[in-house]
Amino acid sequence: MGEHSRFSPSKAHIWGNCPGCVPITAGRKHTTNAAADEGTAAHWVTEQYVHGISTSVGVPAPNNIPVTNEMLQGAKLFRDEISARSQGAIYTECKLSIPSIHEDCFGTLDAFTVSNDTLYIWDYKFGWNPVDVHGNLQLIAYASGALVYAPRIKHISIGLIQPRAYHKDGPVRSYIVPIEEFNTIIEKLRNAAENATSKSPRLNTGQHCRYCDGKLMCPAYNKLTRDIMDEFSVDYSVEAPTIDMIGRELVDLLAMEDIIKRRISAANAELTTQLQNGGVCNTWVLNTSVGRWMWVDNAPFTEIEAITGVTISKTTHITPKQAVKEGIAWDHIKPYVYKSAGVKLVPAENIDGVKLFGGTNDGRK
Repeated sequence: MGEHSRFSPSKAHIWGNCPGCVPITAGRKHTTNAAADEGTAAHWVTEQYVHGISTSVGVPAPNNIPVTNEMLQGAKLFRDEISARSQGAIYTECKLSIPSIHEDCFGTLDAFTVSNDTLYIWDYKFGWNPVDVHGNLQLIAYASGALVYAPRIKHISIGLIQPRAYHKDGPVRSYIVPIEEFNTIIEKLRNAAENATSKSPRLNTGQHCRYCDGKLMCPAYNKLTRDIMDEFSVDYSVEAPTIDMIGRELVDLLAMEDIIKRRISAANAELTTQLQNGGVCNTWVLNTSVGRWMWVDNAPFTEIEAITGVTISKTTHITPKQAVKEGIAWDHIKPYVYKSAGVKLVPAENIDGVKLFGGTNDGRK
């Protein structure tokens, strides 16, 4: 197995519905964001918890994201739910090869267990967007890879544990996959992988486009955007729009808003990446932005509390700005904080005269 899978199970909901996304996104550097970094940290906490390794609020995960109480609660939920369904070992962070779909299909499954005649596949998602377990291409792909460890099972259960997302069925959702459905989906994914490597891979638009890294370069998505903008029209030839006309207009506006928002997000990310890599754009530049005051690693919270009499550690550490509001003098915390930094796209013609850094540099604003 190479370092990166062309047919990653975690993106099966994209390439399984649009094989053409694979060549479009080939070679593109994957970019991360705050939500993804938080999810990575939450997965680390969960793996530690399952194996009985304790951690606590405020401790940095390997990617330097501080552990939160929500992460600990989610990890406990994950461990308890899996343990309740397991009569043997719990296998976590399992690297699986899935040749039943494609030789370049592999990935890391959060957890699986085998109890009696059932293979249980588990995925942990820390995000807020509810994910449906029924027909989940990612989990069924992983199940196919895990079958090598459970060749005599009779049933396959796929499950999602999503502690923060609201879903009518709760944070833990599982589903016994009928064998006919399992075989149909594996065949669909196998055919999609084959089509992706053909001379004319299919491009299909749909809800999967929301998470595709190739939106900006995709001819099908570009056409969808233009079609929505071209076809959007409301007949105002009558004296007053009817309620049905207004309703139709709202449907069109919301559809167009969703498509355009995705295009804006994709264009923003791509342009930012290219500018950071030395590219030059006549209309946009990167502007340095100053973020929040942050604690340095290993800040002496206990000592600061003893000197000032103010509690900093609650469920998690309060921010430096909150500490000042609680009455701690700036001089007490100044040696242990720094200002986070970032970049932001701004129109090139608006650079002159822009106030880059707002507020004072003494922690008051």
